[in-house]
Amino acid sequence: MKKQSTLWILLCMTLLLTLLVGCGKKEPVNLEGPEKPVSQPVETEPVPEPEPIRNPLTGEVLQEDISAQRPYAVMLNNISVALPQFGVSQADIIYEVVAEGGVTRMLGVFQDVRKLGSIGSIRSARPYYIDLAQGHDAVFVHAGGSPQAYTDLRNKGIDHVDGVNGNTPSLFFRDKDRIRSAGYEHSMFTTGELLTEVCGSIDSIRKTHADGWKYEQAFSEDTVPTGADAPLVRAYFPGGKKTSFEYDAETKLYKVYEYGAPYVDGADGKQVGVTNVLCLFTDVSRISGDNKGRMAVRTTGSGTGIFACGGKSAEIKWERATVNDPFVYTNSDGTPLTLGVGHSFVCVLGSDSKVTLTEEA
Repeated sequence: MKKQSTLWILLCMTLLLTLLVGCGKKEPVNLEGPEKPVSQPVETEPVPEPEPIRNPLTGEVLQEDISAQRPYAVMLNNISVALPQFGVSQADIIYEVVAEGGVTRMLGVFQDVRKLGSIGSIRSARPYYIDLAQGHDAVFVHAGGSPQAYTDLRNKGIDHVDGVNGNTPSLFFRDKDRIRSAGYEHSMFTTGELLTEVCGSIDSIRKTHADGWKYEQAFSEDTVPTGADAPLVRAYFPGGKKTSFEYDAETKLYKVYEYGAPYVDGADGKQVGVTNVLCLFTDVSRISGDNKGRMAVRTTGSGTGIFACGGKSAEIKWERATVNDPFVYTNSDGTPLTLGVGHSFVCVLGSDSKVTLTEEA
């Protein structure tokens, strides 16, 4: 009996020990959740660098996109007694066209005037200068104008400010030194700050381009025409006035000369230099019966021209459907012309005018 009790106790203890060992075995706990398959690296396309912001009139890189804002096109006096002009070295494009008496005037087109100082001296409008300004959808700045110019400004609804017959006297001022040296009619100026503030406050002046309007001209740092050498370009305007462009290989700019002297900006006394020189041939004639000798200049349709950049030249063609369109330049084979990055000087010449490319010529 005693022996059976001992066996029973041993059996119970064995059973209890077995249960305790079994209960002590625990499965490891996965604290990270269910096991996931190992992912393979995914190949992604490299993200392209964003296109730099550029000045639409020069192709130069900018920090701020100003392509939607309308430029200013300023009528500039170019009679020798009224030189130097101010602000011209900052003009993105300078158009030079003959006026009456064989004298030329210039139209400076500025995409951004906010940091400009004095601009001028400012002179009166002619219809073809207005047409050139329209081609850039620009706000036109002038001081007076011919009867036909005023008719065009009124009938075409051109946004303009007038220093003679306008209602914005705070926009313009007379330079006293220029009055003494050149005369009252050659003394009118404005500034970039005044244009920004005064024109910006005029509700009737549209500040940005209309939807869809764009200046499509292409630019490249590598543009060098494949035609004849052009170290010294001379453009002869109707009436005999001559403008010269001498290529400087160090700066890669054409330095501008007129009246036998460097063409300088009165703001800093430095000679104006441009990357691109374009000489456009068109119909230029004296208006029949006009007692002032005013001129008619065709700025639409098509024609030929000469382009110089980097010391070389090429024969080109120009085309312009309406006065509301910019010039479209093409190579002689019809492919689009690419200008060099930088400022341009455009000489609008008579169809029989002479352009030479070298000193010997």
